[in-house]
Amino acid sequence: MVPQAYKDLYKDKPIALRPNVKASAADNGMAVKLELLDALLHYYAAITALDDQLGRLTARLDALGLRDNTLLIFTSDHGDTLGSQGYMKKQQPWEESISIPLLLRWPARAAAAQTREQLVGTVDMAPTLLAAAGEGYLALAARCRVARPRQRPDHGHAAGGRIAAAAHSGMAGRAHRAIYVCPQGGRHRLVAVR
Repeated sequence: MVPQAYKDLYKDKPIALRPNVKASAADNGMAVKLELLDALLHYYAAITALDDQLGRLTARLDALGLRDNTLLIFTSDHGDTLGSQGYMKKQQPWEESISIPLLLRWPARAAAAQTREQLVGTVDMAPTLLAAAGEGYLALAARCRVARPRQRPDHGHAAGGRIAAAAHSGMAGRAHRAIYVCPQGGRHRLVAVR
């Protein structure tokens, strides 16, 4: 899926595993260390390829004179553990799985090179984008013929600065630096987040 030229960039480079990768990667049915390193090589190659494509997109916006008034957003729906905690993908609500990028580029309205530490959820995106376009979220929702979301206690919610999401038929909430996991029929646990 990733062009070979990007894989070649990392072929002979040392790739470090995260400090919390378990000594035995096979403990949870994961790939062995060499397969994990290969997966990381592909991951880094994919990120580099994506970065190049975003560079092409921004260069085209510049060439068309659209740079200043175009809001460009880059985000993802999840992260990947990539061996951390003994898992490979996004199976658990740990920092590696729930921490996602959110990059905004809008030269006319936002200063460059800012980093924020606030928690933001994808639930914040629609109201933010509508406000940026000069449209109120509630006014638009009232005009739309879309079914209203049902209030269900078994699904996640976001309110008052706390982000929660359904996970493994239970609830996972992220408030500041910890995640509270409440699996149905299982033991509750608190997972510390860096």
